Amino acid sequence: MLKALKSVISTKSNTNSNLIAVKHHAPNVIPLPKHPKVMLKASFAPSEPALSPKKGLHKATLIKTTTIVKEIPGKVCPVKTFTFRLDGWDPSLNVADHIRLDCGDTMKLYLQEKGSSNWTFKSYSPTDTSSRTGEIDITVKLYPNGQNAKMLQALNVGQDHIYMAGPFRRKQRLPTSHAYLIAFGIGITEIYPVAKQLVKDGIPTTILYANRYREDVCFRNELDQMMSQSLQDNDNNGLFQVKYMYSRGGVEEGEELSMASNEFLGRLDSAKVLQEVLGLNTNTGDHAKTTSSSNLPPRFLAIGSKPMMRQAWNCLNDLGYPRGQYELLQ
Repeated sequence: MLKALKSVISTKSNTNSNLIAVKHHAPNVIPLPKHPKVMLKASFAPSEPALSPKKGLHKATLIKTTTIVKEIPGKVCPVKTFTFRLDGWDPSLNVADHIRLDCGDTMKLYLQEKGSSNWTFKSYSPTDTSSRTGEIDITVKLYPNGQNAKMLQALNVGQDHIYMAGPFRRKQRLPTSHAYLIAFGIGITEIYPVAKQLVKDGIPTTILYANRYREDVCFRNELDQMMSQSLQDNDNNGLFQVKYMYSRGGVEEGEELSMASNEFLGRLDSAKVLQEVLGLNTNTGDHAKTTSSSNLPPRFLAIGSKPMMRQAWNCLNDLGYPRGQYELLQ
């Protein structure tokens, strides 16, 4: 059936006739938005219980919203977790078996503006899939002018639904002696699940989490708890560390911050910052001198906006860690 559907949609011309033909072959097909980019990227297929980009779009009903970061008008944008239930999901199947959070798998969300024929789609890294059967958590920073943010906030819990496609898998985790994870802002949504799995696998892991303000931090309780638990489990020789960096705040902005030992004011704008905050030394190529007794190299992952990621890798490159050789997920 899928092969037949693919042949039906292979022709880009005459979109409407393609839709009619697909519905004829698969009466329970989910109608797709008529946006040209969506037409090229989405698959026409019936709903299926197993998650796969080849199985079309999965209907997902919003069942809960949780505020992670409260809004401070003019200063901090709110962050919320939207919990969706995959409609028709087989309870015997585990969503976590299909989405590899530790490898940066993404789900593409398709949203339709209420009272309009306008559709939009965007990829997100789920933050949880294993806590509840058939449910997926998507954590989103709600920017005032964000189109997707407005559509997500307009959804009514228990009533409205969206469509999801995926998971999209492009990466594998490479072996490492110590993982250094750099998260910029909401990039923590991908870094956090990766870190949890690394620690579970017994790999020394350090997060550098950079934000504008202290109030921007997501998952602080969870990250601090991971660090405390790591110290308890390893006789005060923590397997996991988290360092917080704030680019704004402090005396120069009229704020008197009382900083913890793992909090820093500044920006990640030079290799020297990485040396001071993460304790990194210039790479000599002698991986036997890393934090592990193995000869595996340290590896790095930076998630954020493209300029921020580029800046992080420029700093790492200055220390002798080029992205092509030392990236954790490739």
